[in-house]
Amino acid sequence: MAPHKPIRPRLVIITGLLLLAVALPTGLMSYRYREHRTINVDHHLPGYAYAKLPTGLTHYALQGPRRGATAVLIHGTSIASWTFDDLSDTLHAQQYRTLRYDALGRGHSERPATPLSRQLLRDQLHQLLQALNITPPVILVGHSLGGALAVDFAVHHPNTVSSVVLIAPVVNHVTAGAPYLICGLPLVSRPFARISLIPALRKRNQAQWNAAHPAVDTAHYDKLFMMQASFIGFADAICSLFQGDAVTDYRDTYAQLGRTDIPVLLVWGDGDTSISRENITDALAHLPASQYIEMPGIGHAPHAESQESFNALLLDFLRQHPAPTAPEALGETGE
Repeated sequence: MAPHKPIRPRLVIITGLLLLAVALPTGLMSYRYREHRTINVDHHLPGYAYAKLPTGLTHYALQGPRRGATAVLIHGTSIASWTFDDLSDTLHAQQYRTLRYDALGRGHSERPATPLSRQLLRDQLHQLLQALNITPPVILVGHSLGGALAVDFAVHHPNTVSSVVLIAPVVNHVTAGAPYLICGLPLVSRPFARISLIPALRKRNQAQWNAAHPAVDTAHYDKLFMMQASFIGFADAICSLFQGDAVTDYRDTYAQLGRTDIPVLLVWGDGDTSISRENITDALAHLPASQYIEMPGIGHAPHAESQESFNALLLDFLRQHPAPTAPEALGETGE
């Protein structure tokens, strides 16, 4: 038998250093995005409250003139209801009431053990409207994934909706990308989310506010993102969106909305690197009667990046398609 060759100390040292070079930043990243907070009904953001719904504990803000027409603002995949802070103030000044809420798994809302499916997210909004005694119909304003969810809600509850405003909406997120594939692997989905996906989403959050007007406190919104990421279950919730039908192909749903008489405004910026022009073309093909506005040089968040122009477009559309005002609702969280 040939004698074993001795292991060279230099090889051991080099191998150890390489492993350390990989493990150390990975460990630091995982620690930075560790989940250590639990949802507490006594710890909500200023102006917000909690609603205990069958689908889960929901963090919401119902504000503005109590007799105004209600606009429901639906956020996207990872930037929670605070994406609409400035827009809600604009709508209040124009005598609209707004309902902002954190979709399940995001913001300060509950992280449910059940998959975040279209139906669950649709039911959450329906239950919230009922719990707050909001008289339909309402205006739906959805950004990114929130746009697709607004389309889905309008199709299933057409009598509840007076008009739909879509801001860079998800249309057809094909399932071949890395988030879809890796989030579907049970043993690696959570570490992948903490090490790669959530940091990438944080950068998107930072980019949105960096592109907004100079008065925006970008550090404040970064703090809000990190706070939502610190709630136990956030990584699982983000991956859950990619594992089911929440972030997939909505073209059939757009086609169903296109067969209704619900007015639709679609706003998209040609600098958007998240939602492609092909996706918007698909959406418009299924919404032949919709009003389409393209904003040159604007990215994925027109409502934040070009507030003055976007607000003018939105208010003009709402004046063209006025929603009925409603009796005073329950659950007001402040003016």
